[in-house]
Amino acid sequence: MTDSQASDGFWPEGSPRPPPVSGEPAPPRARVWIVDDSPLEIEMAKRAISPRFETELFNDGATLIERLAHNTGPDAIVLDWQLPGMSGIEVCRFLRGTFDEIALPIVMLTVHGHKQDIVEGLAAGANDYLTKPYDPAELLARVGTLVRTRRLHERAKRAEKALSTERDRLLESEQRFRMLAEAIPQIVWTADAEGGVDYVNQRWFEYTGTTLENAKGLTWMSMIHPDDREACAERWQASKTTGEVFDLQFRIKGAGDGEYRWFLGRAVPLYDGSGRITKWFGTSTDIHAQKRATWALDLLGQASVALISSLDSKTAAANLTRLAVPAMADWCGVFLRDGSDSAKLAADSHEGTESIELLRSAAVGTGGTTPQATPPTHRRGEVEIVSNVAEPQEKTEGDEAARLKTLHEAGVTSWMTAPLAVQNRLFGWLAFAITGSGRRFDEADRSLAAELGRRTAVAIDNARLFEMTQRERARVEEANHAKDEFLATVSHELRTPLNAILGWTVMLRSGNLPEEKRARAIDTIERNARSQTQLIEDLLDISRIVSGKLRLNRSPVEPLAVVEAAVETVRPAAEAKGVRLKLAQCTPVGPVMGDPERLQQVVWNLLSNAVKFTPKGGRVDVRMERVGGDVEIAVTDTGRGMPPQFLPYVFERFRQADMGIARSFGGLGLGLAITRHLVELHGGSIEATSPGEGLGSTFVFRVPLTATKSEATETSSDRLPSKEGSLPCPEELQGLNVLIVEDERDARELMASILESCGAQVTTAATAAEALELVRQAPPDVMVSDVGMPGESGYELIRKIRLLPPEQGGRTPAVALTAYARMEDRTRALMMGFDIHVPKPIEPSELLVVIAHLASRFATS
Repeated sequence: MTDSQASDGFWPEGSPRPPPVSGEPAPPRARVWIVDDSPLEIEMAKRAISPRFETELFNDGATLIERLAHNTGPDAIVLDWQLPGMSGIEVCRFLRGTFDEIALPIVMLTVHGHKQDIVEGLAAGANDYLTKPYDPAELLARVGTLVRTRRLHERAKRAEKALSTERDRLLESEQRFRMLAEAIPQIVWTADAEGGVDYVNQRWFEYTGTTLENAKGLTWMSMIHPDDREACAERWQASKTTGEVFDLQFRIKGAGDGEYRWFLGRAVPLYDGSGRITKWFGTSTDIHAQKRATWALDLLGQASVALISSLDSKTAAANLTRLAVPAMADWCGVFLRDGSDSAKLAADSHEGTESIELLRSAAVGTGGTTPQATPPTHRRGEVEIVSNVAEPQEKTEGDEAARLKTLHEAGVTSWMTAPLAVQNRLFGWLAFAITGSGRRFDEADRSLAAELGRRTAVAIDNARLFEMTQRERARVEEANHAKDEFLATVSHELRTPLNAILGWTVMLRSGNLPEEKRARAIDTIERNARSQTQLIEDLLDISRIVSGKLRLNRSPVEPLAVVEAAVETVRPAAEAKGVRLKLAQCTPVGPVMGDPERLQQVVWNLLSNAVKFTPKGGRVDVRMERVGGDVEIAVTDTGRGMPPQFLPYVFERFRQADMGIARSFGGLGLGLAITRHLVELHGGSIEATSPGEGLGSTFVFRVPLTATKSEATETSSDRLPSKEGSLPCPEELQGLNVLIVEDERDARELMASILESCGAQVTTAATAAEALELVRQAPPDVMVSDVGMPGESGYELIRKIRLLPPEQGGRTPAVALTAYARMEDRTRALMMGFDIHVPKPIEPSELLVVIAHLASRFATS
């Protein structure tokens, strides 16, 4: 036997070898594994087999199985019956669980030759059976037969697989060509020498919905857009005359929706031997998407120019609507939010829309400027399309269904809206309507509308930032001017009494004053010293307010006593000036928890101002009454009043209606700023009104009352029992749901403990993100939030909360708790969305009163 024969397994001399599969390499030399625990027997088997096969020896079945688990199996196994551990029969059965008789042939060896043993071995999965002692040549022949059979089977499988692969390749190739022929996107057509169409492919029928008769000759021209038909006919005639390639873009009407799409038509002539045209071969390629993309890019470019041409948000909105009509729609409107969940129509443009007022009414609700609630799709940043307004929309009911009905009555056939949003901030939305042009909005319009909305939002955001910057710049300049005026006023107000004090002191020291003038000098010095003392006290109070160090010494106070004491203090000055001071309506209303000296300072400041600005013969009235859970104290005068433009600034520091050098009244302009802060520290509020200059003024402030003993008895089932030395617990806190947002654990736990001791239900959060999620899940009655927190600040938290719908906590009453106590800090907190600004540190009783007052105020509203 030759080496090549030996390498392919056992092929007897003269036996025909199977032809190799095309391209198949020569198979490797067959491998046979021998399993026998007898060294002598295993060596004999190896000598018998190794001349023809590669062999590997194993002393037990477990080792064989382990080898099979990690390596490619052999071409055959010679397996002894009796093995340590697993017997040959058990090994055979185990192997047949994975390999069949063809994949892994097995020759079983045994010293027993009983028929029952042979049957058991074959039943276990052995391919052949040989009894010891055996003839080595017989063992080699039996193993060779099994290996040859296995190799033939493998070769047959490979040949079958190769044939199957070839069949699949041919079928795939045939299918690919067939699909390509059926799926050509172009419309293919031919025409005779005169230009009459005589053939069109299936694509033409699918797109136009016509028959071959409708396309023959020149009838296909009827499918061209009327605006393109003349140019198409002229170009086709020129090509037929000159033989030039026909190349033109035009629109063809589709069968499905009746809309026109852009195509690139191209045809080349076929010449005969004499140079005459005998045939035209042409294609029409759909270029609508490319044409629309080019148009959209051009529109977006024009939109960007229009939007940045003005830094006024409404002008920018108007510029966009004029660009969108008629390029994109027959009507376009821009809705801008007013800081709440609703928006108003800021600008719109229309063309060929007869029922414009009815359309505007449907677009915004009931009128051209009526606020419209934010659609849910816009909160998610999605473009909304109603392709056919006349068709009933799924899941549309209530106000939306009524609005679509009104749009239909206004002649709107298709409707689309897109949000105006930047960085999750929704400014409003764009609305587009089609009335007479015949087209409908589709998915191709969605991305364009979304991008227009984004660019418009950026432009409006920039415009608002510019407007805000301008206002802030004006505010800063005005504040700086006010501070300069204030410093000049301080200098004047301090120097004026000093001048009198120093002058009279020098005169007294000289000893030349008569007795009657000596008494006048002492009175003047004392009066001016007291005036200076009051000025310094005001400055110190303002300093304490700015640094957050102004504190209250709280105790139960009867408001009537405070008012009466303040009135008596001011009465001499009023009488000296000839101003009537009257307690017009003051009845006992119950105690408040406050600082009696500071409350008297509030009333005294208001009364002093009223007397100062009321001329001789005028009147100042004081009124006090109970309003809900508050005591309301009003001071009304018949003095010079205030201009409307000054009212918003009346409680600001350094502000006076008359700030010039020639002003009629003295003072630093700090009294009302101090008054407002003291009122707010008591959990109250203050406001000023005036019909105008020369018509007097009214200042009204409210502070919350403390429940009386009888009221506590009547509502004992609703509040915690009072204990000696415990905090005063306002009844509004009982059962109140309060969310505390504070990154400092000690402060958070302290506030929670204080509120829980008064019957409040407290939830805490350490971060703004955690608090926002809690508000969404279960909006609290009141939220108390720190401002300076790591990550997201309290300002960012309240901004996000105010963007939520009311049912998700968007209108939750909120207290800003901060160590920043400047006027601009308070203004910023209120502008960002907080309802009350309270500086740290805060007394426990003050915290309770502030939260109770806020809860009561929102409950009544």
